[in-house]
Amino acid sequence: MRMPFHRSSRLLCTLLVLAASAQAQVAPEPEFDLPADSGVPFLVMRARPSELANAQPRVLRVFADGRCELERPATMRGAGRYAWQLPSSEVAVLARQALSAGLADLDVQALRASLAVAEAESDTPTVRHHRLDGDILEFELRLDRFRDRDGIAQHRLERRLRFVGLRAIRERHPNDVRVRRLAELRGSLDAMERSRTPTADRVR
Repeated sequence: MRMPFHRSSRLLCTLLVLAASAQAQVAPEPEFDLPADSGVPFLVMRARPSELANAQPRVLRVFADGRCELERPATMRGAGRYAWQLPSSEVAVLARQALSAGLADLDVQALRASLAVAEAESDTPTVRHHRLDGDILEFELRLDRFRDRDGIAQHRLERRLRFVGLRAIRERHPNDVRVRRLAELRGSLDAMERSRTPTADRVR
């Protein structure tokens, strides 16, 4: 039995739309090369409370060979310098998590603007607490090569992103994927620091 032309056309259009949608969902993963220079960290996180904005931050550096260096300032418990080694598998996971969090291509100003609009349009009043909003975070990402999902390549990518009160922003915008991924990256780095420092080498 032959299908009427108009029905077959609609079916063909539906199949084409589904195919295009499936292809869009399976976007290619970004490609990247970590720094070949062993003295250059590919990922850095600096953190400090806003009330100590002029104090030295806590600094965590992660290198392509798996070496990690942590500096805790004198104002923190366990002040000093520490070093430990990550396996290559954990380095790869951390690098991809940093890319997923948008450290290579996130437009921070656009993110802040969209969050401000969302808060202005929300029926729930935003309550800010100074202690919750206090964290000042800086992420740095360095790559020798980066090709994004659209195929745009950059060489020697270096980016620094700064956030104030990421935990509080996460609480106010629990459904924002960009904020969630940034908070998860920060959580992964904090968790790594907590689990490694008890057995890490203390560097004088």
